[in-house]
Amino acid sequence: MKQSDKPSFSVTIGVHSFDLSSRELRNSAGAPVALRAKSAQLLRALASRPGRMIPKSALMDAVWGDVNVTEESLTKCARDIRLALGADADCLETVPRQGFRLEASAIAAPDAGTAKLYVTPLDNLTGGSRWDRIAKGLAGQIANNLDVDPWFMVLLGPATSESGLVLSGEVLAQDARVRILLRLSDGSHVLWSDSRDFPEGELFAMIDEMSARATAALSRVWTGPHFPKLSRKAKRKPADQLNTFENWLIATEFILNFTLDHVRGAKDYIGRALDTDEDFLPAWGSLATFHQILMNSETTRAARSDHQRAHAKTFRRLEVLDPEGVQTLLHGGFLAALDGKLEEAYARVDHIVATRPSSLDLVARCMIFAGHWDWLGPRAEDWRGRLRQGPCAHPVHQHALGVAAYHLGDCRTAYQTMRRQAFPLSHTLLMLSAAVRLGESDATEQATQIWHENVPADLKVEELLSRIGAQGRFRDQLLSDVEMVLHPS
Repeated sequence: MKQSDKPSFSVTIGVHSFDLSSRELRNSAGAPVALRAKSAQLLRALASRPGRMIPKSALMDAVWGDVNVTEESLTKCARDIRLALGADADCLETVPRQGFRLEASAIAAPDAGTAKLYVTPLDNLTGGSRWDRIAKGLAGQIANNLDVDPWFMVLLGPATSESGLVLSGEVLAQDARVRILLRLSDGSHVLWSDSRDFPEGELFAMIDEMSARATAALSRVWTGPHFPKLSRKAKRKPADQLNTFENWLIATEFILNFTLDHVRGAKDYIGRALDTDEDFLPAWGSLATFHQILMNSETTRAARSDHQRAHAKTFRRLEVLDPEGVQTLLHGGFLAALDGKLEEAYARVDHIVATRPSSLDLVARCMIFAGHWDWLGPRAEDWRGRLRQGPCAHPVHQHALGVAAYHLGDCRTAYQTMRRQAFPLSHTLLMLSAAVRLGESDATEQATQIWHENVPADLKVEELLSRIGAQGRFRDQLLSDVEMVLHPS
């Protein structure tokens, strides 16, 4: 797909509309409104994240890149946008000393292939106009509250596409109690259902709890049967016919398979996704993960260094597109750990799990990411329990369970889990340490052999520990265990 053929993504700003692809602003009559090129770029950066405060530094990077300009240039463009919006100028808010926020509403999907979630009004089994209003309102509030990943587009109303998921349900009031039932289906099969009773007066509690349950179900369904199903369907199409979402989908499955060859194979699909939509946020998150994994796993020092630089560059792009998003938090935490800013790294990972406790992929990645810190120890049991609530369908989930076992002192499970795949090299390190702590000569001998087969000869243990952000007592423990085997006195 050529750049000019990209699906349109527009937002409404008061009575105006703005097309992010063409960067064209139109008034209520549909007539174009003139904007200077840089002002249009700034409006595009703001409109891509409507309702969010975007820092000045991120906006300046998005509009001017490596060109050195002052904040006055940003202020002039903001003034230009307000003049163009006229009576809607208040939609562009200045956040003192921080950045700008644009109040806008999306009116089209950014990619026709993005997975859709249709939330239909709940069936009123009670009868009466009052419960009709409540049933409709409950569905609307649940749709608003669903904290799904960015590749889902949440739509309120009946399904209009065969490719989407549907959240439906019913509400029944009886004897001062209200029963709410929700079901998630793919159009032909019920993938999940759940029901709860509430006191009639606890309307907000109903909304919050059922939203949380639906979010957890979406995470498990997406990670479990639905994700591979979509991926297999995409793989059956010729490569030149895959859209942005489908290319990203295949790349993600490659990464979740968690072998060196699979991760390397993801690169082409990520590239194609970004070629067709240069601002497709999930693909930038996958690209950052791709470089983060390979900067610790490539077979030469030069290649590892290249990935380290590329990871930092990709993170800067994530900061521009989604400064508060989970991918930005996760990769920013990794870079903070490498820079010795451990408290910042801890806070970022804690925030991700606290706000997305049922997202299996995120919990797994946070567990792997924090696998080389003492800090994970007190959290390992809880996070492992969260992960076990789902199908643990991908190797990346199994590796996360191995990391949890290591921190919980279950060295046998940790060793047996991680020796099945000596990847990434940070896990080879944990595997060897677990074998040493297990105290069985056969396990230690096998782990040492796996280490020598997979770890490049030029990669020193100290370098690997630095590249994965290992710190403090935990770092000393790993170094001592590995040196005991590799360089016995």
